[in-house]
Amino acid sequence: MSRISRVPLLVVLAFVAALSLASTGRTPEPLSSRPDILLITIDSLRADALGSYGYRRQTSPNLDEFARGAVLITDAIAQAPFTKASVASLMTGLLPGTHKTYTSSKPAGSIMKRGGHVKGPFELTDALPAELTTLAEALKASGYRTVGLITNPYLIADFGYDQGFSHYRFFNNGEVYTRAPEVLREALKIFTAPRSGPVFVWVHLMDIHNPYRPGEPYRAMFRPDSPPQIISEEEIAPAVRIEGSRDVRLYRARYDACIRDVDASLGAFFAALRRANAWDSTAVVVSADHGEEFYEHAHMGHNTSLFDAQVRVPLLMKIPGIRPARLRMAAQVMDLYPTLIHLGTGRAAPASHGNDLIPVLLSERQAERYAFAELPGKAWTVRSLDWKLVSSMPRTGQLYHVSVDPGEIRDVAFDEQRQVVQLRQVLAGMISTEVRDGQKVAHREAPIDSRVLERLRALGYLNRQ
Repeated sequence: MSRISRVPLLVVLAFVAALSLASTGRTPEPLSSRPDILLITIDSLRADALGSYGYRRQTSPNLDEFARGAVLITDAIAQAPFTKASVASLMTGLLPGTHKTYTSSKPAGSIMKRGGHVKGPFELTDALPAELTTLAEALKASGYRTVGLITNPYLIADFGYDQGFSHYRFFNNGEVYTRAPEVLREALKIFTAPRSGPVFVWVHLMDIHNPYRPGEPYRAMFRPDSPPQIISEEEIAPAVRIEGSRDVRLYRARYDACIRDVDASLGAFFAALRRANAWDSTAVVVSADHGEEFYEHAHMGHNTSLFDAQVRVPLLMKIPGIRPARLRMAAQVMDLYPTLIHLGTGRAAPASHGNDLIPVLLSERQAERYAFAELPGKAWTVRSLDWKLVSSMPRTGQLYHVSVDPGEIRDVAFDEQRQVVQLRQVLAGMISTEVRDGQKVAHREAPIDSRVLERLRALGYLNRQ
């Protein structure tokens, strides 16, 4: 990618090399063939909840087996700790402050003031701006059939997430969310049906999202640790409460059981792809939109902080022609935008903030040094393999030495002023870039249907910002 043309002098050279909306015009070398592409995002899956990322519990035997035959990125960061903004970044390759698709709900008055004609209770939410080129649009233009199979009500077509998909389905079977087996059966049909060209299939699964409802025998496999960790009732949203319990460890046990449940479904799905002779020719990527916190930093759930529990996610990539590896590197969910476009088209992606990982996987260049995330308009973070700065700018913020303190327990900003200064410069450049580029993007809103509102309430989403 070409470099940012003008940024403040405080922006360090490392940042300039890491982030830009422009392209050099140099077309990357295509891989040997255009594979089918399967992208699986698992809602709320934190990286350290999987065995392949070091978790002590047996939550993920099938994903761990998959990881052994894939490229595992150790330090991948979602661009926001909640679905709406994070998925918009994945699909556009842009930071949240640029794509502007992150507000969960707004009262009807905001539209009434602009001359709308709304009656009764009503809310709005951000929608993906139509002028942005999505991942699905780029692949569709290159001859892919593009299919989206999603289960999160914030990702419905009404809010623009269907942009570029030939077929887009929100699964709604009357439950809080549709479980993985039903969604994956639909995905399998696509890979096994006769066709004349490649397919891109995006599957978004909600099985481990609160209210944490694993099936058996998985629920019985995971018991809460002892002693109980009791928190106040106000810390647990009503929609999430399990039998009135205030024991954090019960919620973590149910979450772990949910992972084992969806892991079993994915294992069966992967086996079916192998039986259908569709496995070897398909690029399979497994990641997440954000993580989930269990009071490690006095928060439950997500959309409340930028600690790794909420923004560090798994990133596993099985790509034909690329050898399995465990890569200790910083990466971003939005890096999948230029990476999968390169994989599917053999060409550079449209302008984005993400970094194409294909040259890194082929050992043609070094990985970027930094990854970014934000609570839009509230706080930002820049993270390397060793250090992480969280700041509400212009305040200094907190600095964590994550390579020696992965739990982000000790703020060392006072003792490591040199690191603070350097990372603040990088962070200031990131914010400058996303604000500048956001001036070219029109904000878009869409109404939330009453039935969708009820589903969002059941998931504990309503009124989150």
